[in-house]
This record gives sequence, structure tokens and C-alpha cells, in this order.
Amino acid sequence: MLNRTEIENKRNYFRMSMDCTLEFSHAGSSETYIGICKNLSGQGVLFSTDQVVAVGAELMIKIASDRATVAPLEVRIEVLRVEATEDNKGHNIAGRIL
Repeated sequence: MLNRTEIENKRNYFRMSMDCTLEFSHAGSSETYIGICKNLSGQGVLFSTDQVVAVGAELMIKIASDRATVAPLEVRIEVLRVEATEDNKGHNIAGRIL
């Protein structure tokens, strides 16, 4: 069985480390929540939040740019994994871009 490092090395997309605020909402809902984007790739996203999110949920994510000339990134994801943060005060959410 492959460990996490071996799995990450087999990914098709480069993961770009991030440290920026993102907004997210459940698909079909107008209520938004805040998270911190940890990394982003062509296939998925990892962010932390204090909100409880279920595996399998579909979320709308918006990452705004600090440049007025760059449009925000808006994608729909399927939540694949939810884990407690290292300090146990929130959740790390891994999702696949749909």
C-alpha cells in the first residue's frame, strides 16, 4: 500500500502552496463561510476552516486576487476528505474540482 508521500508524488498536477483567505458556500446556498486556502492544483484544493463540512458535500469556492485586474477563481468542489487541524480547533478540507 502506498503511503501519503508516495501518493502525492504520483499526482498529475503540481500543488501550489497558498496562504490566502477563501470564501465557500454549500452548493445552492447563499450563506458563505471563510477558510484559509493551504494549497491548490489543477485538480483540487486543500483549505482549513472552523466550519463542519461533510465528506461528499458539494461546495462553491471563491478565491479573490489582491489585484483588481485578476478575476477571482470560482470553482465547485466535491469534499473528499475532512481531518482535524493540528491544533484540533478546526478542519482541513480536501476537495476535487468538478
